Amino acid sequence: MVFIIGLTGGAACGKSTLCQFFYDSLNVIYNDDVPIYDADKMVHELYQQPNIIDQIAEKYPQTLVNNKIDRNILGRLAYTDKKVLSWLEDMFHPIIREKRIMLTEYHTEKAFMIWDIPLLFETKTHHDCDMVITCYCDADIQKNRLYKRKTMNEEKINAILKKQMPSQEKIALSDIAIKMQFYDLQIIKNTITDFCHALIKMQHDDKNKANIIDLWVRLSYLHRHEQSTY
Repeated sequence: MVFIIGLTGGAACGKSTLCQFFYDSLNVIYNDDVPIYDADKMVHELYQQPNIIDQIAEKYPQTLVNNKIDRNILGRLAYTDKKVLSWLEDMFHPIIREKRIMLTEYHTEKAFMIWDIPLLFETKTHHDCDMVITCYCDADIQKNRLYKRKTMNEEKINAILKKQMPSQEKIALSDIAIKMQFYDLQIIKNTITDFCHALIKMQHDDKNKANIIDLWVRLSYLHRHEQSTY
């Protein structure tokens, strides 16, 4: 039975980097291709499908540019009108859920699978994970990272942050919380490598949340203590 690691975090909090750390560590140690369900990638692929394009263009014709949905135009509509956002979520979420279930069932014989889902808690998907990890960073760092993205402005950033559950609430619901700040990345990467080594060695019955959380806490303390002695 596949062990599902749910990764989430606020926009620009380092979730993609964290996902890559876990993917690299598990692949090297376990010597197997660990499947990843990437919710953002799935949404991007759906926007390319003709039936999705047709539905959105019929509802919001101003978003159709060169026979494609202009996601910047659609995004501005969604962030300024809750009805647009609600309509999109009602259309996408059932499709995304079905595809996630199908992909997970296909990989059921794998030892591990990573679910990379920004709205893991907001969609109640965390209940289907064996372990939930939230990444976060300081609020000023998060905003600075968002401002560096080409299509971002103050209005859009505020709309994104308002839509997502605050980091502290996500942390409270998580098994593990990881602060993704640049100066800590090597420590985090080393900790994840050792964590994955130990997780793989655990017998199935030992992979309960208490043991997993205790393992992470001990390894995090060890790596940070070693770093502080240099």
